[in-house]
Amino acid sequence: MLKSDLFAYKYSEKEIFTNCYDSLVDLYLEKDDKAKAIETFKKTLKLKAIPETKEKLEKLLKEEK
Repeated sequence: MLKSDLFAYKYSEKEIFTNCYDSLVDLYLEKDDKAKAIETFKKTLKLKAIPETKEKLEKLLKEEK
């Protein structure tokens, strides 16, 4: 496998995990499990800094107070 292929694979794998975590957050919010949603938001942001995700997390953290 070429380095460029490996990089592309790792990049796409990261995108897949980011999308899965984002969908999981929606599920937790639908079940009103804010603690799990917050935990999963943080995992998502470790993988990729997404402004919309950060805003949603900040809003949820404010609601928790």
